[in-house]
Amino acid sequence: MKTNHSNIWNSDLETIDREEAHEANARSLAFMWDLVWKGKTDLHTHTNTSDGKSSPAQLVQEVMANDLKSFALTDHDTIQGNEIISTVYDKLSQLRMDLPICVPGVEISCDYKGQEVHLLAYYPDGNVRRIDDFLAQRRRDRDERNRLICQKLQDLGIPVSYEDLSNEGGYVVGRIHLAQLLIRKGIVTSVDEAFDTYLSEGKAAYVPRKRPPAKEAIQAIRETGGVPVLAHPALYKNWLHGDEAMTPAEFAETLETFKTFGLQGVEVIHGETSEEDSDRVCTAAAALDLLPTVGSDYHGSHKPWICLRHGSDDYRPFLESHYGARA
Repeated sequence: MKTNHSNIWNSDLETIDREEAHEANARSLAFMWDLVWKGKTDLHTHTNTSDGKSSPAQLVQEVMANDLKSFALTDHDTIQGNEIISTVYDKLSQLRMDLPICVPGVEISCDYKGQEVHLLAYYPDGNVRRIDDFLAQRRRDRDERNRLICQKLQDLGIPVSYEDLSNEGGYVVGRIHLAQLLIRKGIVTSVDEAFDTYLSEGKAAYVPRKRPPAKEAIQAIRETGGVPVLAHPALYKNWLHGDEAMTPAEFAETLETFKTFGLQGVEVIHGETSEEDSDRVCTAAAALDLLPTVGSDYHGSHKPWICLRHGSDDYRPFLESHYGARA
């Protein structure tokens, strides 16, 4: 597979048949294995086209400043940032700059046994727009939820309108933007307070969002030639932690179930996952020969406790201790 800059946004194929999808997926999966084993990558980042702080162009600058060889943009339910980065790369390549590989991607929320889980979808061939019809419904679901949350806040006497919220964020607007709006209106003093008082599950203005079943979302990614990866499994309630946490065998069985759905990878290193939990996740993923990915879940100053990965942080010995060396 080529890795030139035009691959970030390839508009040649908006639809794809089953055989083409299978071939595209096989090429992309092999590419992702190679990319991870080369090191110096961050495959989970966000920009202000969803809920990150940095613009797509600023993210490119930050990636280069951190000496990364590759990265993936995985905004929530939107691929717009990938198109912007493609334009940025076209301009920078004219200056003969040495640019990191950008893998187009997206993060998708889905449902598994009543719990929200996240999938990362990777399209190193650049044909990420094939998934956009599926994402369009996810954006409509978000929009409906935003309207309902705003109405709940108004019922509580809080002057926040849907129009206020719509002007707050980028292409995809979510609860983080609403939290920031509440701060500026003087209703709360921090994002944590906004969620703890109004926006988290069980709080006064919480509204659940419609989510596709995990199997359906995984199949949508595979059918469009993408590589589906389970994001940050250590963060889900009662998977590795909690009063009813899974045993190692139960966790392995859960990953195996996802693999039967068509899952091809697991994010084994994540910005909010401890080394101990990464070891547990990587052990289970390796036993199933699932692609191990590495990502920070970078949101810029919207989540200042999470840093973009740095090229000096060599994760390969950790992966090789579970998977062995790869040629």
